[in-house]
Amino acid sequence: MFGKISARALMLALLFGASSLQAQQAQPSAVTQSSQASPSDVIAKGNLDGQAAARPVGTAGWMTGGVFTGLLTGLIGTVVIWAVAGNSDVNVPADKRSLIAGESATYQQAYQAGFGEKLKSKRKGAALTGGLIGTATFLIIYLSATSGGSQ
Repeated sequence: MFGKISARALMLALLFGASSLQAQQAQPSAVTQSSQASPSDVIAKGNLDGQAAARPVGTAGWMTGGVFTGLLTGLIGTVVIWAVAGNSDVNVPADKRSLIAGESATYQQAYQAGFGEKLKSKRKGAALTGGLIGTATFLIIYLSATSGGSQ
């Protein structure tokens, strides 16, 4: 009797295993892929995509502002414009928002956060560089003006 139960159990296990294997293989690939993406993966991808989208955005205005601020106010102005650039408002352009409109809300938020972080970083770097160039120009003009009269 023990042999008959084992054979029946083995047959049921094989049948059940084969049918569940067929069901798994018949599942569409999009369903299996989306179930594998964890929320942290979606956030990381959105953040990286947002940063990549912010790379080509120009910051020449912040550089120019930094040069003039550094030229007129020196290092204090350079620090001020750097802080202003870091606290500036960042909006994702409409063309980039339309590209991510079909994505999940989590992805869109991560994209916007990544875009904002990268663009603020670029703005701060441009403002600081411009401010240092302006300050150096101010110092060169000042030193050449003061040393020219002592000869």
